[in-house]
Amino acid sequence: MNAMMTELTELGHAYLLADDVSNEAQYKTVGEVLGRFFLAQATPIARALDVMYVPESEPYATPEEMLEAFAQGAVMIAATAPGTTPLWGVDENNSFRLWHDYSHHFLLGLSFSLEPEYQAYLAAVVSFYEWASTHGYDAETIATGAKILFNEMVLQPCAAVWLGGYDASRYGLTFSQKITNITHLPTNVEL
Repeated sequence: MNAMMTELTELGHAYLLADDVSNEAQYKTVGEVLGRFFLAQATPIARALDVMYVPESEPYATPEEMLEAFAQGAVMIAATAPGTTPLWGVDENNSFRLWHDYSHHFLLGLSFSLEPEYQAYLAAVVSFYEWASTHGYDAETIATGAKILFNEMVLQPCAAVWLGGYDASRYGLTFSQKITNITHLPTNVEL
């Protein structure tokens, strides 16, 4: 494993050990803003494609199959079970998944490994900044939104890799979605 992957997976370990702060008022409020952002981003995508939300956690055998489905104009997205995400309801999280998979993996061509997920996070922050700025949100809201996106898009995949999968456990640690105060990559990680 190269140094960057080691750093990212250790960041995932730190995420698993960190306290969940998603019940703090600041995160709940900005989580609602992000939910509106996800719906706004996903709505035109859903209008342009035939999107079906399915109960399977992995509706495609390979990422390439999903990308081909996007290219063909009809895609299956793993539906969110109620209560699985700390800040969003089913519609908001389904919208996040559709927007992320379409905008970052399909349109930008980013793969599903840790470094490209970080690149997707950077693109997501730019999109959120542009949207939030035009909707009158302040710098603090935008910064908190970036922290939440970091947890969702970088830390969670890092934790899954550290564990060996979202359903795996290691040293008594198991995966659950949460928001932490971890806000950046270690200083010696450059992407």
